[in-house]
Amino acid sequence: MPYLPIASRGIVVLLALSAVAQTVPVGPVQGAEGAVDLEQLVAAQTAIVSKGGKLRFDATEPHRPVIAADLNGARDGNRILEQVKLLSTLRRLRLDGSQVDDKGVLEHLPTLQHLEVLSLGAKISDRGLAALVTMRGLRTLYLGPQVTDVGAARLRSLSRMRTLYLSGSKIGDGGLRHLTGMRELRTLMLAGTAITDRGLEHLARLPRLHTLSVSFTQIQDSGLAELKGLTHLRRLFVHGTRVTPAGLDDLRRALPELNILGQPLRTP
Repeated sequence: MPYLPIASRGIVVLLALSAVAQTVPVGPVQGAEGAVDLEQLVAAQTAIVSKGGKLRFDATEPHRPVIAADLNGARDGNRILEQVKLLSTLRRLRLDGSQVDDKGVLEHLPTLQHLEVLSLGAKISDRGLAALVTMRGLRTLYLGPQVTDVGAARLRSLSRMRTLYLSGSKIGDGGLRHLTGMRELRTLMLAGTAITDRGLEHLARLPRLHTLSVSFTQIQDSGLAELKGLTHLRRLFVHGTRVTPAGLDDLRRALPELNILGQPLRTP
């Protein structure tokens, strides 16, 4: 999974422990549980970096608040997340490639109510997704391979979601039904999931959908027909599916601005 994109302008990348002290504001700052002592905040940032985590600061703000944390490859997963939860200004968090598990997510993630972009790792299952129920500010979410339809049901409250990556997960048709309340969703990646033609009927209720991947699924022509009402759809990935040239042509006639990408399986 790629690193979460962050605009480079005005961002200071933390490269060494010494940079922590140089970018921390003077005096107490607001944290997850109210005012966080300056010394406590410096200790938390130092601990994160010393365990292999990376932080980014917003240099356009007077106090240079931490806006992003990347724990990919970091050690002591759950313990390091205990420090991350003190960074109340955090907007982007990457956990894939870390040792953070369901227990750590449930205990520490709900305090980060300003998160907009979140990437969860392979250790996070349906149980851990219960931590997201109150995080209604999320706009972009990457989920791992353990997530099933049960976990998808825990995403129903995230009505402001715009980008959702479910590729490689165990989500099927039943899981798609729980996404229909995401009326702002623009990008939905479902490659390699268990979805079928029947599940695509739920996507017709996502009026702003712009980019969709159903690659390496069992989707056939009848499933494509369910997408004809998505007038904002501009990119569709169909690698390794069972759709036919006739089915693709039929969809193109309904959505002339649609760009269809990928090579379906050969049919006899």
